[in-house]
Amino acid sequence: MSPKIYNSAKKVSLHRGLAATLILQCDEVLVTIRDNAGKADRSNLQAAINKTIETFTAIRLDMAKWSKYSTWRCWWERHTIEDKLQEYSILIRHSLDILGLAANLDGVSNIKEVKAMVEGDKRQLSEIKNEVQEIHALVIQLHDTRISNAPGSEKYEQATNTLLELTTKPPPYVLRPPDLDGEVQKIGEHPLFCGSTYDTYKGLCLGKMFVAMKVLRGPGTAGARPQDIRRFERQIDLWRTMKHKYVLDLTGYCVLNGNQMCLVSPWMDNRDVVWYLHQKPEADRFQLITDVAIGLEYLHSIHILHGGLQS
Repeated sequence: MSPKIYNSAKKVSLHRGLAATLILQCDEVLVTIRDNAGKADRSNLQAAINKTIETFTAIRLDMAKWSKYSTWRCWWERHTIEDKLQEYSILIRHSLDILGLAANLDGVSNIKEVKAMVEGDKRQLSEIKNEVQEIHALVIQLHDTRISNAPGSEKYEQATNTLLELTTKPPPYVLRPPDLDGEVQKIGEHPLFCGSTYDTYKGLCLGKMFVAMKVLRGPGTAGARPQDIRRFERQIDLWRTMKHKYVLDLTGYCVLNGNQMCLVSPWMDNRDVVWYLHQKPEADRFQLITDVAIGLEYLHSIHILHGGLQS
């Protein structure tokens, strides 16, 4: 296995132990195939080699990608990374099964360096978990401060500014709870544009930051069907994990008037690409299409279909 791939695995901020174990398992698979090629099922040899190359290529690309993630990004996508590492482990074992060969793939987890990485992962996850709990407690405290102090007072403004920082600046914004109840308000009673299931309003977050508020059209939380609530919650969970330059971040969510479910994202002055082209017809349309395609490619890479892309 290329030292470059192994070094990438060591640079993954979280799950370094699992990543290093997987790379060493890949080495063990290569050695086993090399030393036992004569014993292998020749009829399945090429299929196994092709599958192994395909799996190793996917591992190399993912390791290179994850090695560039910050600690916070790795924490945010920790479940996805862990699932992928386990999936790859199963796939490389399957390569040997096809050939009727066996290797001691579990033994690599006993290597001293790997054990140290696993222990380091446990400590780091524990530290981040504690920080998440502290930030959640701080957000609750700041909400209480804003409720108990008059708007414009020193304590009110300090609490508002701290909340704004937690909401907009990495890494805290990925750790704070997404519930923005009491922090956002609609500007006007009429939506600026309407989609198939949402009406979008311009809003104000903490009285200082413009946001887009996508209000789920329908009877509201009281009359919503269970599947609508689940779909809304799933959209929050999925959207918050997306981090890409051509995919809008999710700031959070709120329930307006105690009844209307609302997704909150940064406000785009140029709105969508159709509006933008009306304002700037001379814009580079090929570049815009390319950017959209790159954003869609990212969504597809994490197994998400947009479903609402308009020309």
